[in-house]
Amino acid sequence: MIIPRPVYELLPVLYVIAGITAITTVDTIMSFVSGILLGFSGIVVMVLRRNYRAAQKAYQQEDGAFSTVLF
Repeated sequence: MIIPRPVYELLPVLYVIAGITAITTVDTIMSFVSGILLGFSGIVVMVLRRNYRAAQKAYQQEDGAFSTVLF
């Protein structure tokens, strides 16, 4: 199953929004913990995607220097 790109890009933001909503609207400890976990997971996904994309961009800018060493 392939998720459409706009939905895929929006998911971490939705995690953070859902986490903030869970923390602020319901006054139970379980909603607070769920909100913290949702928000944290959204932030982690954003950071991992940013790091991966930066590494991919840096690798592509090397003009294949790494591949010429191996082959």
